[in-house]
Amino acid sequence: MVHHLGTLPDDQVVQVDGLWVCIPERTALDVARVVPFEAGVVVVDGIRRETAFDLELCSERLEQQRDWHGSLRASRVLNFSDPRAATVGESRCRVLVARIGLPRPELQREIREVDGRLVAITDLYIELIRTAVEF
Repeated sequence: MVHHLGTLPDDQVVQVDGLWVCIPERTALDVARVVPFEAGVVVVDGIRRETAFDLELCSERLEQQRDWHGSLRASRVLNFSDPRAATVGESRCRVLVARIGLPRPELQREIREVDGRLVAITDLYIELIRTAVEF
């Protein structure tokens, strides 16, 4: 267990079901600063997907924290994150795709027949190599 000390301004905490918690934007940055990149992407993708997340507010908070330890990592994670990643596996696949040097994939790409009928929705689609990826 690691305890971190810091101040939380009133505008960065809210009450949920009787518990005081950090707003999603603060939580995303706090996690992204202290965990490895891949884990940060998984967490921030999930926060962005599952909560009322304000990307502009998060970016403003990140700018205010730019001198904090881990802020560069948090910036990389936030810029890489995507709320369209539907699962942990999809988030991790995106990180792997980036690590091996492939172009950034399109998430949840619809594949349709010529007549417009939906055939599938892929987890990832890499246009350059016309490849669909399913986790």
